Parts: sequence; structure tokens; C-alpha cells
Amino acid sequence: MYKRVLEVTPVHANTLYNYAVLLDTHLQRKNEAESLYRRAIDMEARHAYALYNLAVLLEEKYANEGVFLPPGSSNSNHALTPDIIRQRKQEAGLFYQRAAEADPRDATTLADYAAASVRALLDELRTNVK
Repeated sequence: MYKRVLEVTPVHANTLYNYAVLLDTHLQRKNEAESLYRRAIDMEARHAYALYNLAVLLEEKYANEGVFLPPGSSNSNHALTPDIIRQRKQEAGLFYQRAAEADPRDATTLADYAAASVRALLDELRTNVK
């Protein structure tokens, strides 16, 4: 159904977001979901839900033992350097920040943004100690 709607209105942010949620949470098609969250944000830069869900998806993706599957890739063994992983986690943090700015009253977003910020600081401290 979402595919048909997107054929008619390919730039409708909420349709892109809802389809991304379906792919992300119900079908576990994370790369496709990531692409649709990004398209939704391109259409509506302050789409708080898309920003938040993309942040969560990216953080989960990059926290998975430093392994990242780029969108469109069929090989899940693309290990990245620690510096690139850190950059990817920072990207997730920026999406949390944008989500919090888009909806500063959302307690879940604020809590997850704070937790992601603390994790980023701890990662940075661990890196500097080594």
C-alpha cells in the first residue's frame, strides 16, 4: 500500500516515515528504512519522529561491534576503522539533537539524546586513554 501511495506522492514526508517504520520495526529491513527516514527528513527537515527513529536506527547499526552495512550492500562484513565508527556514532548523535530541537517537549527523545551524548563522551574518554 505504501509503495502505491509513494508512486502518487513520492515526496510526502509522513508516508515516507510510516513506510520506514514498517520496514524498520516489523520487517527488519534496516537499510531500506534508513533511506526512507532520510528521504522523509529531506522533505520535512523538522520531522521529529523521522529524526528520532533515524538516530535510533543509526546508533543500533553502528553500535553492532563496529560493523556497518552500507545501504545497498549485500555483504555484512564491511568492518570500518574506529575513526569512521566514531564519525557514524556522531552522526546518530546529531540526529538525536535535531529531533530534540524539533520537539523539545518529547521526554523520550530528550532522554535518549542525553544517553547518546553520555555514551559519546565515554567513547571519547576510552579513545583518549588508549
